[in-house]
Amino acid sequence: LHDRLAESTHTFDTVLAADVLIYVGALERLFALLAQRMTAGGVWSFSVEAGEPGSGVQLLTSLRYSHAPDYIAALAQQHGFRVLGQHTAPIRHDQRQPVMGDFFVLQRDG
Repeated sequence: LHDRLAESTHTFDTVLAADVLIYVGALERLFALLAQRMTAGGVWSFSVEAGEPGSGVQLLTSLRYSHAPDYIAALAQQHGFRVLGQHTAPIRHDQRQPVMGDFFVLQRDG
């Protein structure tokens, strides 16, 4: 993901990452790369496994990552994105139990 974005010369006005970022871990580089590649006003929508506020990024026993909402909000602000929306809901079931996630819609400033 990082390599592809770093090598690309394309710009994007819409990016969708559903059930992707749970496998990425730290998102600083991804935010920086997308900030370079997205057009002003472009929209990025994605889901993450919900983390507790203040927990940042955590590798879970499921070998997936959770991302705290304040971590996402801080990265958005740092890299020139505005949070248009956030919704918490189950993203999947594991052993018949819902796994909570956060769905974000961000817009590139400008």
